[in-house]
Amino acid sequence: MNLKRTIPILFALIIFAAGEFRTFAQGIVDQIIAVVDVSPITSVEVVNLTRQDKDFIVDRYGAHREVMNRKLMDLQKSATDELINKKVILKAGADTFKIPESIIEEYVNDLIKEDHPDHVALLKQLQVDGMTMEQLKRRYRDRVIVNQMYIKNVPQPIISPRKVENYYLAHRDEFKVEDEVKFRMIFLGKDKDSAMLTESARKRANELLTQLNGGASFEELAKTYSEGSLKEQGGETGWEEVSVVNKSLVEELNKLKANQHSGVIEAEEGFYLLLLEDRHPTHYKPINEVRAKIETTLVATETDTKQKEWVERLKKKTFVSMF
Repeated sequence: MNLKRTIPILFALIIFAAGEFRTFAQGIVDQIIAVVDVSPITSVEVVNLTRQDKDFIVDRYGAHREVMNRKLMDLQKSATDELINKKVILKAGADTFKIPESIIEEYVNDLIKEDHPDHVALLKQLQVDGMTMEQLKRRYRDRVIVNQMYIKNVPQPIISPRKVENYYLAHRDEFKVEDEVKFRMIFLGKDKDSAMLTESARKRANELLTQLNGGASFEELAKTYSEGSLKEQGGETGWEEVSVVNKSLVEELNKLKANQHSGVIEAEEGFYLLLLEDRHPTHYKPINEVRAKIETTLVATETDTKQKEWVERLKKKTFVSMF
């Protein structure tokens, strides 16, 4: 029998701020908001599941109450759905998977080794968290069963080369690379408090240009005279999309051919000398370069779809009621 009622979850409607959320949560201990078969889901479970995300939403959108309320409501609904799905899966897997107590004890012992000095310290931490040892063990047991049920009932999808090619053609803009340049720079900063030091930097930049025109190594001059974080790399920037390059430099870079250097470029912050090493015009990454990424995306998408379809089939065999 499948019984679902979509009565609104009223406690989600009146959460406007972190303080109100905590105060209200304290007043709804053990309030049942849904039942799966004979297993209840309480408002406290939802609060505990959403605590961190709720804090983020309140911090991020607190100044925009309407947006914050909508996101909090969506969060509550998502958490409730997640708990319902978990209970439905656990009901289906209860007779299929029996987790030996030795596995549970090993998990507890690992917790102690990693995060607590001894068993007593773990018990104290659980008390602070409002949880008993039995609840901790049950949570771990449930997690193992749910994972095993997913593995058993939602096999890893097989992604064919044709699927990869179709995705690549349908989403080409995801793999578009804008005009790129690889160049080196020498930078000499201005001193806004000293016209004399700024003039000295200008003079040094022109002296370096003379040396470059005479055949000096751009890389060596950058290592010796350039200021800033690129000095140790001989001024090398690596590949950069033109759209993110300092706008003061783009016009001069566009005038250069590979292995040509610029003249002295004066910008608000200082003086630049550039050497264009190579340029890639706007292009699309070849399919072989992005095949693994596409396969990962398709596996995730198809797995998610199959998981949802499987859970919906389980729900049709399970009594689910929401209050």
